[in-house]
Amino acid sequence: EAETERRLGALLTRATGASDLTLPPPTKGGDLETQHHILQLNYRHVSAELARKSAIGEGLAHARDALVARAEAAEEAVRTARSAARAEARERTEAAAQRLSSQAGDLAALEEALSILRRDLAEGRMQAADQDTAGR
Repeated sequence: EAETERRLGALLTRATGASDLTLPPPTKGGDLETQHHILQLNYRHVSAELARKSAIGEGLAHARDALVARAEAAEEAVRTARSAARAEARERTEAAAQRLSSQAGDLAALEEALSILRRDLAEGRMQAADQDTAGR
């Protein structure tokens, strides 16, 4: 883009210089009619060159606009994808936290049940030992 701007500036400078054309030296044309013909040819050449460069410049401007639009669309797609990924990660984190909380509750219940079983088992052994001792 900077290169295009530089080229366009150089072209405009040359075109501006062409408007300041003076009559060619006498060696190029001995009379005014010949000099006028030479200037017309120069003008046509400069005009054609300016038209060609202007068309190229317009084409580059359109291409630049298209690339900017594509870049903006890509940036928007990236923002959307990031947002979706963050939402999904947040949902997964919440689900994992809920599972962990549920499992922690289950673990506490299992530990309580194990404690009760151990207590019951210990009491059962003591009763069995008391019965054995009483039976002897």
